[in-house]
Parts: sequence; C-alpha cells; structure tokens
Amino acid sequence: MCISLPAEACFCGVACLLPQPKDWSIKMNKKERRLALATALQSAAADTIVVDDLSNAVPDGKTKTLVSVLASVGAAPDKKTLLIVKDAGEKLTLAGRNVAKLSINSAAAIHVSEVMHGLVKRSCSTPEH
Repeated sequence: MCISLPAEACFCGVACLLPQPKDWSIKMNKKERRLALATALQSAAADTIVVDDLSNAVPDGKTKTLVSVLASVGAAPDKKTLLIVKDAGEKLTLAGRNVAKLSINSAAAIHVSEVMHGLVKRSCSTPEH
C-alpha cells in the first residue's frame, strides 16, 4: 500500500525538504580585516591631513566654528571629509552632524568601506598619544 504524503511532511513531524534560507554573508578573519584597513588608509594617505588636536577646537558646539576650523587646516567643506578622532566628544558631534559632507568617526570604529567608498577625500585625524 502506497501512502501519498505532501512533500513538506515527514514521518517525524518536522518539515523537511523545504527551501532553506541562504546565508550570503562573507566571513573575514581579523588579520585580513586589519590588512584591508591598513591598505585602504595607505592608498588614501596622499589626501590625508593630520591635525594634532581637535578636542578643544569647538568649545561652543557650533557648526560655523567647526567649518572654520576645518577650513583653516585645509579641509574644504564642499568635499567629502572623514574626520577620524581618538574620542568624539559631545560638542564635536553636535557641531559636525549638520555639515552635509562630513563624517565623524572614532579610530576604533573606522570601517574599510568608509575609506574605500570615497569618504576619504580629505581626512583629518588626530594622532593617538
């Protein structure tokens, strides 16, 4: 005697032979990720401006003050700029969130895609002490 069962039914009561979702994520090792970041930063080194300290550059948290400070160091406000800081303080974050082509990121959280997708046209970074 042949019993006809639907394709999704199993004898154990669990759905079987159903399409399973595909995991399209790519796993990258830590060493590979660090090497990719170092290579991307090295290729963008020609357009990089290193500033000693920007922590006290915007004491009032005003956008106008931050734009004038960036213009004084050579980063034009009409070009894409990635500002890499050791510690993004509250005043610097408040001043920079209203600038259209400015991205503020900490040194620990920088990502390769930000560097590779053209965010680093002019990069102002503060060296870590």
